[in-house]
Amino acid sequence: MLNKYSGLLLYLIAGVIGWSDYRPTHYDLHLRTELQTGAGELQGTVRISLDVVRPTGNIVLHSLALSIRNASLFDSNVLQKLKVTFDGYKHQLILIADRELSPGSYELWIEFTTNTNYGWNVLSYVDEARVRKYVGVTRFEPMYARAVFPCFDEPRFKATFSLEVVHHGNLSVSSNMPQIGSPRYVDEEYVVSRFERSPRMSTYLLAFAITEGYKSFKSGHHVIEARPAVLPKALDSFLIADELLSVMDEYTGLPYRNYMPKLTHLEIPMQADSFANDNWGLIVHSGNIPVTPSTISYQVAHMWFGNLVTPEWWDNTWLKEGFAELYAYYALDLARPSEHWMEWFNVVVKQVGLQGGTHRDRITNVGCTNPEQIKRSYQPRIFERAASVLNMIRQIVGDSSWQQVVRSFLKNHQLATVVPRNLYMELKKVTAGSKLFPKNISIVKIMNTWMMNYKVPELTVERRYNDNTIQITQFRMDRNSSTEGYFLWKTSKLGRLRDQNQIWIIPYNYAQESDANFDEVGPIHWLAEPSKVIPTNASSNEWILLSKRHFGLYRINYDEQNWKLLARALRSNISCMPRENRAQLLSDALYFHEKDQLNKTVLFELLTFLSNETESLVWHAALPVIASFKQDSRAVKYQEYFQISLEHLTARYYETILSTSPSSHHDQSVRKAVTSLACQLGNPDCLTTAHARFQQAYRSCNSTDLPSDDALHVFCFGLQHASDREFGWLLGQFDAGDKGKRKQLIEYLACTKHPNRLRTVIERVNEDKADLVDGLYRGLKMDLGEGSCWRLVELLQDREFTERIRIAVVRKLLMVMNERVQSEGAERAVWEVRNRVENRLREFGIRDWRTYRKVELEDPNGQYDVILLVVSQNQKALHIVFPHQFLDSPEWFGVSTDDYFQVSIMAMEESRVLIWHRDKLKLSIMAEPFLQAVFDHILGRDVVKKLMQVTQVSETMAQSNGYISAGYGDDAEDKPMLMMKSGKSGSDNGGHGITALINRQLQEESVPLLLSASPTPLMSLHMRLLHSTENKFIKKIYDV
Repeated sequence: MLNKYSGLLLYLIAGVIGWSDYRPTHYDLHLRTELQTGAGELQGTVRISLDVVRPTGNIVLHSLALSIRNASLFDSNVLQKLKVTFDGYKHQLILIADRELSPGSYELWIEFTTNTNYGWNVLSYVDEARVRKYVGVTRFEPMYARAVFPCFDEPRFKATFSLEVVHHGNLSVSSNMPQIGSPRYVDEEYVVSRFERSPRMSTYLLAFAITEGYKSFKSGHHVIEARPAVLPKALDSFLIADELLSVMDEYTGLPYRNYMPKLTHLEIPMQADSFANDNWGLIVHSGNIPVTPSTISYQVAHMWFGNLVTPEWWDNTWLKEGFAELYAYYALDLARPSEHWMEWFNVVVKQVGLQGGTHRDRITNVGCTNPEQIKRSYQPRIFERAASVLNMIRQIVGDSSWQQVVRSFLKNHQLATVVPRNLYMELKKVTAGSKLFPKNISIVKIMNTWMMNYKVPELTVERRYNDNTIQITQFRMDRNSSTEGYFLWKTSKLGRLRDQNQIWIIPYNYAQESDANFDEVGPIHWLAEPSKVIPTNASSNEWILLSKRHFGLYRINYDEQNWKLLARALRSNISCMPRENRAQLLSDALYFHEKDQLNKTVLFELLTFLSNETESLVWHAALPVIASFKQDSRAVKYQEYFQISLEHLTARYYETILSTSPSSHHDQSVRKAVTSLACQLGNPDCLTTAHARFQQAYRSCNSTDLPSDDALHVFCFGLQHASDREFGWLLGQFDAGDKGKRKQLIEYLACTKHPNRLRTVIERVNEDKADLVDGLYRGLKMDLGEGSCWRLVELLQDREFTERIRIAVVRKLLMVMNERVQSEGAERAVWEVRNRVENRLREFGIRDWRTYRKVELEDPNGQYDVILLVVSQNQKALHIVFPHQFLDSPEWFGVSTDDYFQVSIMAMEESRVLIWHRDKLKLSIMAEPFLQAVFDHILGRDVVKKLMQVTQVSETMAQSNGYISAGYGDDAEDKPMLMMKSGKSGSDNGGHGITALINRQLQEESVPLLLSASPTPLMSLHMRLLHSTENKFIKKIYDV
């Protein structure tokens, strides 16, 4: 009996599949679809060839929301029925045999039906004949193959796959491998499409797509499949991919065709999110992702990094994503050296990697064992950070040696899985005998400081001008403190990770004004301690610069005098430093200014060299600095002078834009952004051009489907001189558009400077069910001057108009007015308007419209059927939550900060939902240490994406130990997550109110977020999994 259930016990303890018990070797997958009707359901059977390597009584594999009709095991033609059980939280299907399974080969047969859209997306489009047609496409990464068929859905389980799909004869099917012959009819309407056996690969790499009405184009081993209307545009991906495949074939020494016979590029209809799959042999592009060289290159790089060689577990996803991010640019740099792709890597990819993130952000995602943790391991800035570390090492060892490392790494582990040590050992072999790395420090230790630390380091460079020395000190990047300490994860003897006060091992180089050799990356020095002092022969009037050509992955702050020396040098001779360093200085200066560690006058002094700057790469870094000045409420009264300065700074580059052609898509993107800035500053040539293009679109009844940067220029600024008829045309485009189109167009419509048109736009926002207030806010802020403030003052003085506008819209209008006040007269007018609308705000419990930091919730009955909350970030309001509303999970973050944002969506009914919890939010119950300790423990165990309910317990509960479990019946979906301290007999807590204060917090901090008015809080906290497929709508959470 013990042997029979030993595997099950291991599963219960470890939470992962015991790979030492059994290994899959091949899948035969048979599916049937009714996609032509729009139905998303798939019916299927899977036959899994399985090797059992030690005796076991059960088989554990993955299944997410599948209906299992039958499960059988074949052993030498002997059929054995299996008992089926599930663990929904871990997405696991447990098949228990009626007798012990001896080592040997088996075939597992399972019949199933899909019940969810996880991993299988059904889309639709309307063709040129106005007929709706359907497209179905898989999206298995990171772990959603389990939602389409039962499988061992972990990257370490590699196997081969054979696929066949029964479908209507009007549909076509594509997959990783070529189709075997033509589809064969199985009845009058349906055919079966069969595909060749794949190489060994992980389950998330299996892919198939079912399309209707598509056209295809084939050239060599490339296949393009797209809707007829977009096929010409989709051909761009073929041209780029073919070029890059050749480059990567030669660079790696492992030609793509050695493993896969074809590469299909599939275009699908636009998705709400950015949809791109890099499956082996089948790349999927969403209609809302521009086909840029770097996008295609990233997908091509995955054919080697991730597909040919795969990380063994999700905690080291960087082994594929980091390499793919790096080679997205490096391969293009090899193919098109004149476009300087690796320079763009430093200002695009590295800047994302330098974002602070949270205390839980590190490249290696230790403890990545459950589905929620796995999904969180896919964060763009983590991948960009990994790519930047790899690029830093590439520059240390040199291109030739680095190529040897990559070639050996891929060749020695092809069609297998890897861990970081495999890469480090290849690096150690290639660099053995060199003096590239510090003595007595292993490569593994160096790499671990970068891959296992949270965030990235900051360096402060303090020059001692009296004795010609420099003190370099490292700190961990943190937006709240510059001296938080040093962080290193080190493996203990028990094999666990422990936090120790250690440091990064940081490579650095530097230049000085009298010895500015930027042609060589070296010599490389190492900072292996918290701080060190180095001598220099630079005079006190010379500048010193660390990280030549933006070599390192760290921020650098200098003493104020050195900052001024750098700024002075750039104003005198802009070519005294390469463009990567000019961009780096702007980016770092902005970062430290936002941390209040650099005076804004120093930042502006540095910015002045832009008057001679004509490089798009540098302007890419300058645009966030300019945006910071535009949005700085402390300098709002000086906007007029700043605007004049901007006109001077942009003049020369704008002339360059007019007289030269872009060299790459990054160059083109920056040019469009600066052109929009010129229009915003009132440049006559820019506004005339924008209006001319607007009129061209109007006269030809052209669609407004332009790239976002083009559309901003044409419709926002072209609208400013538009006639009533032209404005009406754009408004009609808004009215006829879908939700996504309306969100885009409202920003352009809000650019209007005509009061009556603006009233119409605001009324549209007020009436629309979609959340358009953010677009309205952005459009209104396009006016740099005080004009938008006065226009809104005029509108909000109309009481009848104000009364019918939703409070969320009024709040945004007040924010714009407050941010655009530049004179005492405007300040007085805004104050009067605010007083008029403040009574209405008070009706909703908002005490202060400027901060929105706190709301008192008083309910004598302890019932919160309708709740108002405010969620703040950095002491600024994010959202007010009204009846029928709750907060959705954040899916994106700030570009130049480490801040997460959230969006409000409507609930289906009134509920007691306070917030959808994310791991970056923390709630503490400070009045009772036991409750706080329990809650902290739960948060440490990764309670994420749950709905939280806080209710007041009105009845007295007593237990001998003083605590009872708060839960429902045995059949309830909600699991008790906290203990409640029992009250004294006869006590009545029903009259106490709860103060709800929610702030964005990091998990290590201890800030009271839920406080009870009573000295002994009698409250329970329950959590409901939102992603449960059995709950498609938000339901009212039950009482305790």
